[in-house]
Amino acid sequence: RGEEAGLVVPMRLEDISALPGAELTGYMPRRREFDVEFNNDVESDLAVMEFGPQDHATERTLKLEVIRIYNRELRDRERRKKFVFERNLLDYREVQKQGQHLTRDEREMLLRLRIFARFQSKQEHEAFEASVLEVIRLRKEVAQTQLYVTMGMTTLAEAERYELDKVRRERHKLSHDKSRKSSADATAAADTISRWRTHQQAERKNRRGATRGTRKAERPDTDTDDGPRGRAAPAPDGDGGPPFDVASLPKYDLLSEKQAAFCHRHRVPPREFV
Repeated sequence: RGEEAGLVVPMRLEDISALPGAELTGYMPRRREFDVEFNNDVESDLAVMEFGPQDHATERTLKLEVIRIYNRELRDRERRKKFVFERNLLDYREVQKQGQHLTRDEREMLLRLRIFARFQSKQEHEAFEASVLEVIRLRKEVAQTQLYVTMGMTTLAEAERYELDKVRRERHKLSHDKSRKSSADATAAADTISRWRTHQQAERKNRRGATRGTRKAERPDTDTDDGPRGRAAPAPDGDGGPPFDVASLPKYDLLSEKQAAFCHRHRVPPREFV
């Protein structure tokens, strides 16, 4: 009924999102316009300009020239938008995919050729790009052939064998570098662990020496070879080392009997065990 009455049915949101450029910020797909157009301030020159009967002929001529300049800018703006629509530049995802199969120097060449696109049609510019890429590839092949001749190769079979050997050498070098790097990392890790263990052992020796010095300073003068009066001296360890009295060390009260026995047997201070 709306079509029969001449009414325009608004588009659904799903249809609007499917229009080209709907995902771009600052572009209105239904109006095919941008929030910020080319030379967006050109309208400001006409905002305060008025024609009056008292205008001088020279002033009127100047105002008409401003209008002609404004119309020229509008035509240039439309020409640029037409270029964007014809080249499908609104689909930025598709534009990003272009040239992914090309080499780095070929992509750089296409970027340098973009400045000529506005002087050519889409088909002419695509043909121009294809011809330039063909020239680049031919030059590479000529340089490669000259290299083969310099190395004494006279047939394509020799060149193919050389390329295969080159690929194998590169792969072997890559795998060798990886193995060397992994072995170097393992050696560095082992060295780090060794230094850490040495540091821990030195700290333990320093703490044991400080503990023995403290006990000796606090020992009364009536001590005998058997230890302090009323208390038996700690027996030396089984390996003949100096005695290790766990009960006199800090945080001993936090250990159980089995834990205390373990610390005494392995000469581990309770602070480190806890």
